Amino acid sequence: MAKLTELTVVFRTQSDVEASVVRGLLESEGFQALLSSDIPHSVYPLSIGELGEVRVSVRTDEAERARQAIEEYRGDVAAGVESLNERLSKLE
Repeated sequence: MAKLTELTVVFRTQSDVEASVVRGLLESEGFQALLSSDIPHSVYPLSIGELGEVRVSVRTDEAERARQAIEEYRGDVAAGVESLNERLSKLE
C-alpha cells in the first residue's frame, strides 16, 4: 500500500456498508483501496456529522480513474433500476 501522504480520498459516506461496497468495487477494478474514519464504527455505530464519515482512499496517481470507476458503476446501476410497476406490467 502507498504511504499515507500518497493517498487521496475518492469517496465519502456515513455508511460502513456503502464504503465496503465501494472498496470492493475498486478492488475488483485493480485498485488498492483503504477505508478510514475518525472513530471506530464497531464501538460507536452512530454517525455524528463528519465524525461518522467513512472515507475510501486510493493512491493519488490513481484517484481520477477510481472516481471514474465509481461514477460508471453508479450510472450502470441507475440505468438498471426498474420500478416494481414496470416489472409487474411485463408479467401481464
